[in-house]
Amino acid sequence: MKFSGLKENVKFGSLSFLAPVENEKVESEDSSATEKESETSKEESQSSGSTESEDNDDADTDVDQNSRARTNSDTGSATEKATRAVTEIPLPEFPDRSGNPLGVAANFHIFAENFARGGNAHTSGNIAVNSLTNVSEIGNEGRDTRWQETSYVKAYDGRRDRLTFRAAVFGNEHSLTDINNGAQTFLTGGPLGTGRVSYQYNNSGDNITGAAINGNWIDVTDTLTTLKQTRDNLVNTPYAIDFDDTRYLTEDSNGLTLNFEDEAVQNTFVIKVSNSQIAGKTLNIKLRDEQNVIFVATPDKDSGALGSAHMHVYVDGELIGPDPEAGKGTRYNYSILWAIPEGSEEVNLVGNMFFGSVLAPSQTVQSYTNFNGTIVADTYLGSSAETHSWTYNPTTEVEPEPEETQLVVKKTVEGSDDDKNKEFKFVITRLDEENFDGTLKMKINGQGEEINLKFTDGKSEEITLKHGQYVSLVVPNGSRFSINETEAHGASTGIEIDGNAVESDNRETGPVQMGEADKGQSHIVDYTNKFEEEPETKDLQIKKTVTGDVPHGTKFKFNLSIDPKKAGTYKYTAGDGSEQDITFDEDGKSTSSIELEADQTATIKGLPKDAKVTITEIDADGYKTTIKHDNNGAEEKKEITIDFTTINSNSTSVVFNNHLTKPNMPVTGGIGNLIFILVGLLVVAVGGYLLYKNRRGNVNG
Repeated sequence: MKFSGLKENVKFGSLSFLAPVENEKVESEDSSATEKESETSKEESQSSGSTESEDNDDADTDVDQNSRARTNSDTGSATEKATRAVTEIPLPEFPDRSGNPLGVAANFHIFAENFARGGNAHTSGNIAVNSLTNVSEIGNEGRDTRWQETSYVKAYDGRRDRLTFRAAVFGNEHSLTDINNGAQTFLTGGPLGTGRVSYQYNNSGDNITGAAINGNWIDVTDTLTTLKQTRDNLVNTPYAIDFDDTRYLTEDSNGLTLNFEDEAVQNTFVIKVSNSQIAGKTLNIKLRDEQNVIFVATPDKDSGALGSAHMHVYVDGELIGPDPEAGKGTRYNYSILWAIPEGSEEVNLVGNMFFGSVLAPSQTVQSYTNFNGTIVADTYLGSSAETHSWTYNPTTEVEPEPEETQLVVKKTVEGSDDDKNKEFKFVITRLDEENFDGTLKMKINGQGEEINLKFTDGKSEEITLKHGQYVSLVVPNGSRFSINETEAHGASTGIEIDGNAVESDNRETGPVQMGEADKGQSHIVDYTNKFEEEPETKDLQIKKTVTGDVPHGTKFKFNLSIDPKKAGTYKYTAGDGSEQDITFDEDGKSTSSIELEADQTATIKGLPKDAKVTITEIDADGYKTTIKHDNNGAEEKKEITIDFTTINSNSTSVVFNNHLTKPNMPVTGGIGNLIFILVGLLVVAVGGYLLYKNRRGNVNG
């Protein structure tokens, strides 16, 4: 039975999987026609091929001359064996992997940025790499379909006299050259420069073999970037259970056995395991054909080792042997995946045998054991034991439902490190029992013992979460809840339930239905708080100094304006140390003044970095006013405009100095002038009265 193609999206938290559909082969119409035409062509002998070789390379004797393509240019017709000329082979069509967690990488045995020099054991499967420097034999075994036999190498620099594939696609910087009527092909260009290596391909079997140049066939880098997020989602799923969970794990004289065969509800199991739990032991994995196992696996901290002493996999009771895809029609369904968390830089596969695909898109992986599966890595260092392809292809819908119905509340923060360290508050309300008084079992981050979450009149006690944290609440089947975020620190809030956005104006989910009474349904509620990136700002310090005989306590006032004109309020530290507000109206003018006494400073914080601020001292008649800006010299004036775009630092300082020029000047602010006027009027009045009295006396005398 062969599986290629997928159907029906299935949600797994924020991931979406598809189940496969049965299909014998998936090829393009053109390639299928080519194969049929190719298969009917007759083979010609090449007895003279080796003597006509330009280099007469001894290494060519290792390859059957009947495995090389040949053309007859004299007659203008091409006489093919089971291949076209190497530069003409069509690209194979892949099965639909749009819902497969590994995506296009599932079509390859090794998928990595670099396949570097390391262990030189045979790699029995196709590869997709940006850089190949390993010189081991790669992908020469026959497989049922052409995509399984075709490799992609963007740049080859193995520095070997011979390179052997069944079929290969090389990057655009390379070129392929046929000589001796196709009896010999050389790969050159790319990292090889003007050097060249003999390209050979095994021609046995039904599928087209040969080579092509197409640097755009596989985008390895972009796929690895996507798979890093996939890996992180798997690692952080709240549905993971511990390896030691006694529901599935037993240990006896035969070693450790994970047995999922009798599980009636779940078909997908996410297992957290560390290398110390399986190292040196026999690990037996038993599952049904429709079941899927995902290990969130942490290698040994010091050595990077991962693996048991012996690993055995049973599917529907049948033991899976090494190289499960070898031989025509030999194809086992399987979906075992080992997801390696970020933080483990090296992964070294060890033991007698290793089964399952390894998802380590940011790590370096090397195999020291007979490996069966797909390796996804940043760098693959080869293997000291033969490795074999075993296509990762979930055979049924991936339904990661926990055994108990769970309501999961997650917190995601987009912002600075300080934002991610903030605590966010939640209250869960039970809607199907409004007066519910009691407790429900809850786990924090899937770790430790369950704790009781208390409800009073249907509302839970407050739950506190930071970025990346979650709680899992075990709830009755058919129950109904709503979740409300009570503290968001001014951030915008987005809500998703099982990956689907929920419209909400008040940070509340609305009803969340947990299935029916006879069949519960778990839900993941993800709250994402987004903090807007704060623009770069600058602080402005205004300092007041005085000289001369200025009365103590005299206050000096300042008005400000800002350009671009924009209404807003900013905090400033007043002269007495208190924190106050200064507000600018729509015209960019301050609606109140800043008051300072001698030797006091006001600091306005968070002004826009591109603003121009004008400061004007008012009611300073009778004073000589000078202004000093930062390290510039003092200038005699009462107003200054500061252009923040010319300030390199995060703050700037202005000093206003007032020197008393009139004696006995009373406190400034307008009242001094009034007193002088009143005193003047009084003097005039008294003088007038005395003059009047004197004249009257003279008249009476």
